[in-house]
Amino acid sequence: MSTINVNLADMRRNYSLKSLDESSIKRNPFDQFEIWFSEALNSEIPEPNAMILSTVSSDSKPTSRTVLLKGFDKTGFTFFTNYESRKSAD
Repeated sequence: MSTINVNLADMRRNYSLKSLDESSIKRNPFDQFEIWFSEALNSEIPEPNAMILSTVSSDSKPTSRTVLLKGFDKTGFTFFTNYESRKSAD
């Protein structure tokens, strides 16, 4: 039995501050990502550069892991991963 006196249901954040409207999004996905990432930075959430990367192995088994976004521009995203890991080989 836990001795922590916290109501876990009360820890839920309200993520419905904005809605997604097709008429207001940028045509270029990198331009849109820059807006969203800026909003994440301004919200002061912990590690707004954490992202999920999913890959599929040669035997068609999917796997996902959390990586850290290190940069982005019009040509793509740069992230950190351990090149020596099994998942990196996927």
